[in-house]
Amino acid sequence: VVFRDSFKSIAALCRDRSIPLFVMLIPTIRTVEAAATDEEMTPGSSLDYQLPNRRAAEALESLNIRFIDLTPYLSQHPISEMYFRFDRHLTPKAHRLVVQALKEHCPELHELN
Repeated sequence: VVFRDSFKSIAALCRDRSIPLFVMLIPTIRTVEAAATDEEMTPGSSLDYQLPNRRAAEALESLNIRFIDLTPYLSQHPISEMYFRFDRHLTPKAHRLVVQALKEHCPELHELN
């Protein structure tokens, strides 16, 4: 509820100021691992690593906010190529995939090249 309410306020501010709004959902390493193996629940556990992104997507869709979930892009590659092991930030290769995803979902960005 807090996530949805926050984005509802953000969307209203952007709309009032004619600012385009686009949200990018950046998954955790564990979310990408779960997606890569089609794992929704950890065996023997109630943890669903894909739940946060699903809930975020539902909230954003209900508010008609454009967004992209990067999980499908990142889960097609080895984790070691997508995230740095020491700090779990995205690698340069992962950032190139982010650019590709943004270009696919935000054609207006092509004008910025």
